[in-house]
Amino acid sequence: MLSKTTDVFSSNRLHKINMPDPPKSTLKDIDLKITEIDGRKVYTLSPKKNKADKYILFFHGGAYVINFTLYHWRMLAQLVRETGFTITAPDYPLLPDYTYKERIAMAQKLYNSLLNHASPRNIFFMGDSSGGNLALSLAQKLLYDGISQPRHIVLLSPWLDVSMSNPKIKEVDKRDPYLATNGDQLGRMHAGDRDMKDYLVSPMYGPVKGLVEISLFTGTDEILNPDAHKFKDLANTQGVTINFYEYEHMIHDWILFPIPEAKKAFKQVIAIIKR
Repeated sequence: MLSKTTDVFSSNRLHKINMPDPPKSTLKDIDLKITEIDGRKVYTLSPKKNKADKYILFFHGGAYVINFTLYHWRMLAQLVRETGFTITAPDYPLLPDYTYKERIAMAQKLYNSLLNHASPRNIFFMGDSSGGNLALSLAQKLLYDGISQPRHIVLLSPWLDVSMSNPKIKEVDKRDPYLATNGDQLGRMHAGDRDMKDYLVSPMYGPVKGLVEISLFTGTDEILNPDAHKFKDLANTQGVTINFYEYEHMIHDWILFPIPEAKKAFKQVIAIIKR
């Protein structure tokens, strides 16, 4: 999405928050391995001790324009320390040079690679914002292709419909201090040669029945909240278990921020994946 005050392609301010590599300060008690797929970096973070045989495939948010941020690395490092899981986090191809096609292809290659040494029951998908879009679209493509699903999907403030066509968004826009409703401009670029309502672009329109259990976190003051409710209703109608965590007055991606509500939500994420 575009910021209400900034064009993400012309703003040095937003691009300054990019942090493609994890800073050493976040890696206490963590092993870092960097590999490549199709010329893009893949970061693997694992605990130095007490490693569990569980894996998280994590896709960062940033409207498919911004890379990892310090907030992402801090959260991922804390996830590793508190769960003992190994996290795989790709530096997937970004706009404006790439579309959904390259992103979904890289994501599927990563999942296939994980399946070479892990059971799908020991793999979790997780993503925030646009990363939630990619995580869910990947799960739907696996379902469509008849490939084993991961154990669980965790979506943090997910961007479920890049067309931004839900009429209820306008009402929430009055309360959202951060995101702008012209995010569909990026949605068109993300879609490339596909319709914005194709499930590989907007997972809101993809197959739901047959997906694994989903946990979705959303704030009432983010414009993506109406679509979160819409997807919850779809999942309930089609018999898919969805755990819905809605936080009053929280804005987009609040779980990344150093605030009490983020700490509470993070503990809920830990409980979900460790149970």
